[in-house]
Amino acid sequence: MAGPWSPEEAVEDNRARTGGLKVWAAGRLCEEADATVSLMDHGITVGDAVFETVAVEGGVALALSRHLARLVRSCEGLGIPAPDLTGLRRAALEVVAANRLEEGLLRIVHTSGPGPLGSARGDREPTTAVLAGPARHWTGTADVAIVAWLRNEHAASAGLKTTSYADNVIALAEAGRRGCSEAILANTAGYLCEGSGTNVFLEMDGVLVTPALSSGCLAGVSRVLLIERCGL
Repeated sequence: MAGPWSPEEAVEDNRARTGGLKVWAAGRLCEEADATVSLMDHGITVGDAVFETVAVEGGVALALSRHLARLVRSCEGLGIPAPDLTGLRRAALEVVAANRLEEGLLRIVHTSGPGPLGSARGDREPTTAVLAGPARHWTGTADVAIVAWLRNEHAASAGLKTTSYADNVIALAEAGRRGCSEAILANTAGYLCEGSGTNVFLEMDGVLVTPALSSGCLAGVSRVLLIERCGL
């Protein structure tokens, strides 16, 4: 990709050249402005949906198979039908190619579909979409804030990557008010759990340690890759 180039500038350059980013929705590749979703979709009204955020580097969607496998596990945990992974993989790669995305993020979203107002699900088909956007770049070090709110390791959705992210939004906003880049949360037992959008590793006496999944933390893809690489 030629040009000036932070990921944000690359995405905006693509908007300028094409009139908008390409996304995958309703079973097809389309312009971002043409994508629609029912306002009765439970992903909007009650957060009954799962998602994955996939890093793109050098035009390659990193660890896509692992992300799709986790998406299926999250669907099973919520009790919603999982998408066809062959078709979803093809959709993700089409979005990367259509946007000439060399560096950035894919957001894969899968909801339980439109339903009645309230928590009861309807009988409509699930909604699936693949979006593209710039990556977030972390500096070499960052300040973090330990916030007062807790992860409930006993919750029905514990360990699932759902779109019900209000707790994360509140925690991260509090960290920002304190001049920090990330919020760190404990669980109801008082043990270290995870960040608002990150897993946590600590170096203790030369040993790398991380909270167990039983703490209620998300089974992050980067987390498991690091565990495999380090032989933990």
